[in-house]
Amino acid sequence: MLDGIPVLFPRRASPNFPAPDSADLVASAFFWLSGWQEVATRIRDEHGRFPYSASLQAELGCAEEPIVDRYREMLAEQLAALGVPIQRWTWQGKPWAVALTHDVDLLRKRRLGTLARAALRRDGQAGAAVRQATLAPNPRRTSLERMVKAERAHGVGATYFFKTAARGPWDVPYSTRSPWLRRFVAGLARDRFEVGLHPSYFGHDHLGHLIEERDLLTMLTGAPPASVRQHFLRFEAMTPRLHEVAGFRLDSTLGFARQPGFRRGTCFPFPLFDVQANAPLDVWELPLTVMDTTLFAHQGLSPDEAERSILDLFAACHRVGGVCVLLWHNTIYDEVDYPGQASVFERTLDRALGDDAAVLSLRDALAEVVA
Repeated sequence: MLDGIPVLFPRRASPNFPAPDSADLVASAFFWLSGWQEVATRIRDEHGRFPYSASLQAELGCAEEPIVDRYREMLAEQLAALGVPIQRWTWQGKPWAVALTHDVDLLRKRRLGTLARAALRRDGQAGAAVRQATLAPNPRRTSLERMVKAERAHGVGATYFFKTAARGPWDVPYSTRSPWLRRFVAGLARDRFEVGLHPSYFGHDHLGHLIEERDLLTMLTGAPPASVRQHFLRFEAMTPRLHEVAGFRLDSTLGFARQPGFRRGTCFPFPLFDVQANAPLDVWELPLTVMDTTLFAHQGLSPDEAERSILDLFAACHRVGGVCVLLWHNTIYDEVDYPGQASVFERTLDRALGDDAAVLSLRDALAEVVA
């Protein structure tokens, strides 16, 4: 430990570089950023994901601390002591940033299974759920429209990830030829929003699927997508290599499904590294900090508890001047099935702006780092 932060590799101090013993910050940073632990262990969950429970963060209890960014601050202090001041990064002139992202997993709720589950509810909401599934305006489209309306009202940017294929039971199909979807995406392009690809469940390790789905999204938007986030956060060593071949510039998959925080120890964009090939990749990562499903479904938090968790992550990113990447699905304005979630979305957006954050799309956040 160094200042309460775990440092993984020792080094010997030298007269010309007065770093403390047992603190090789560069080697430690490489371990986290490269994802070495994810390659070194074969433990996977039911969706083939590297789980938080198998991580060194879980063992050390440090998932919600951007460890690599703390290393950077320590090195900056040492360099400043040697007469080499390091200037902090800014995001469109702001001291920290929030990147809003939305995974559009499905665009309709009126499905037979949904109706059956609605009728069987025992929480007093069966009638409302059945009415919503049969008569009400489509809550998935309505939620999308209300998110965009809220973001436009606040003058902020966001990234919307759309699916273009369904290849298994964990995918729900929707057509990119839908007139409603085409109008909606055209409206996004006119504002400060980015459209990225949300590949199908098997797209994380299948180049053919990835390219076909990228091309379908290109036909919808008129330009190849630069950003990608894998469905169910499925990500293996080969995934970023496929992203590079498919022409993506930025990924934002790397978060833990069941735990908020910093899977690669940072809240800054960084180039991905191919551990197996021992080579850097021409793909950047802006890692996911937390998603709504983690807080409400996996951790079972109340809206107030979820808000507190997000604000704690905001504080961690603010302290180091990084980017807090939030994922809100297009379900949050469905008060029958997801009560209180939209309020957390709106309150935390207000809080970010009140705390002098730039609220950006992933594309615009990366543009602050890479010309």
